[in-house]
Amino acid sequence: MFGIFVDYIGKRIIYANTVHIEVLDKLTKDVASCESFKGMSENEMNLKLFSLKEKNEDFEVIGIGDTFGNLEH
Repeated sequence: MFGIFVDYIGKRIIYANTVHIEVLDKLTKDVASCESFKGMSENEMNLKLFSLKEKNEDFEVIGIGDTFGNLEH
């Protein structure tokens, strides 16, 4: 399963395995400027990532882990 973590102040979109996203959630649990999406298939993650990148064109996109190919759209 995969997930996406969005840091609106730091202007970052991070995609990774759900385990990595859960860790980021714990580290930022009281931060209102962060949002996460977890438990997605790879296809669902790609669609959500594309949607987020369209809405936030100036955000840096970061992939964590070695299980990903190039997900640039």
